[in-house]
Formats: sequence, structure tokens, C-alpha cells
Amino acid sequence: MVLEDTASQFQPIFELFEAGIRQEILKKEDINMLVVYSILPIAELLKAHLKNGTILNSKQLDSAIKMSWDAIKA
Repeated sequence: MVLEDTASQFQPIFELFEAGIRQEILKKEDINMLVVYSILPIAELLKAHLKNGTILNSKQLDSAIKMSWDAIKA
């Protein structure tokens, strides 16, 4: 499944990203790119947890969230 296949399900998220761009909170980049760099890394960590039982400590989780935010913030 690719991002375009599920785009309608994520319309509220896209609208949130559009608002973030307008308010200069988020980088002025393609919304699909912002989604990829902000949400997919966390989703991959979740998949690793569900598949392999990978557990992140709070410092690692905080780092993952910060890295995702740093990738998209203005």
C-alpha cells in the first residue's frame, strides 16, 4: 500500500500539515514529503515492536520523536 492509496483516509492530517505550512510552523515542502519524514519513521519503529518485540526506552523514543519533528519544522 502506498501513500496515494490511502490519501483520503488521511485528509485531516494533510489539512493539518497545510495549516502548519501556512502558519510557518512546518517547512514549505511537499506535504507528502513532510508526512514521510514525520510519521513513517515512528510507524517503522512501531512495526519493529509489533514484529520483533523491539522495545525503546523513553530516551530513545524521545529521540525518535525529536528527529521526526526536526525533519519537518520550519
